[in-house]
Amino acid sequence: MEKRVCGDIEKLVLKAVEQTSEAILITDSSGTIVYANKAMEEVSGYSAEYLKGKKPGVLKNEGSHAPDFYRELWSTVKAGRKWHGRLLNRRKDGTLYTLDTDITPVKEPDGTITHFISVRRDITRELQLEKQLIESQKLESLGLLAGQIAHDFNNMLTIILGSVELVLEDTKEGTISHKLLSETLKTARHTAELTKQLLVFARRQETRPKKSCANDLIKEAELILKRLLAKNIDFRMELQRDLWDADLEATQFQQVIMNLAINAQDAMPDGGAMRLATGNVTAGEDSPWPIPPGDYVLVELKDTGTGIPREILDRVFDPFFTTKPKGKGTGLGLSIVYGIVKQHKGEVLVDSAPGKGTSFRLFFPRSK
Repeated sequence: MEKRVCGDIEKLVLKAVEQTSEAILITDSSGTIVYANKAMEEVSGYSAEYLKGKKPGVLKNEGSHAPDFYRELWSTVKAGRKWHGRLLNRRKDGTLYTLDTDITPVKEPDGTITHFISVRRDITRELQLEKQLIESQKLESLGLLAGQIAHDFNNMLTIILGSVELVLEDTKEGTISHKLLSETLKTARHTAELTKQLLVFARRQETRPKKSCANDLIKEAELILKRLLAKNIDFRMELQRDLWDADLEATQFQQVIMNLAINAQDAMPDGGAMRLATGNVTAGEDSPWPIPPGDYVLVELKDTGTGIPREILDRVFDPFFTTKPKGKGTGLGLSIVYGIVKQHKGEVLVDSAPGKGTSFRLFFPRSK
């Protein structure tokens, strides 16, 4: 009777381990995998049969952790202590994912370690959402600062512009004074434009979006876009039919497309391909994008340019941040994109890697 009860409990435990949402991996004392549950198969993309007999290194992403990291991990568990930490692994399809991991030694009554059980939880999406929240808070703080500076500076520039214009009217044309004042006025007006762009980033400019089809607005700007782009750029559009409407301010939306296109062209000095696409997407809990649930009109601009290094990817929307040579660009192009999209209650995501091009995805909420 006792054996039967024990057998029933073992079957129950095995069934629970097999059906739990936590990824479980069991190795023998030498580190060879002897068991992987269904959740482990789902998160890694590898079958349990494939994993059996292999070392856990088959799952790791080379270079993501230093050799000392793994030495410390194994020395801890081989000493009979529990290890807790995060592992950056690579799925079978090549994508990276982060696991919150507990590795516990399994001991015999005499203290001999026979196995190690690893319980892993995929926290990739949580980390993406956390990163997006931090980035959003950072840009919100920058926006408040930039907006206040731009507002005060704009007031001072109004006085400067008015005064210079009045003095210029009373100055004889052709004189050095007239030329200097004309250059001063030109510079002041250019500076006023920069302050306006800062106000867009800070979302302090009034906008009146109306129900529109992004495809129609893109087609309106197509001729200008093609004139802007160099001949060595292969520009293509893939606009989805029956695209949902979104609440858009036409001029600002088209400015976003222009800014992204110019930015993409600058990343392809020797030529390349640029694709502008639209689509209907619905974001939910299983969405690949860290954005709030809902229906969106997606506008994506993808290039085959030089790409953006990972270490500066988080700064591309910062005002005045630019990787371009001195004298080329103000560093406000992508800040304006961010500000306008946010004014439209949308989301903007960037995906890039050196040598692999860049993709900007803009998500505009579907009109109700």
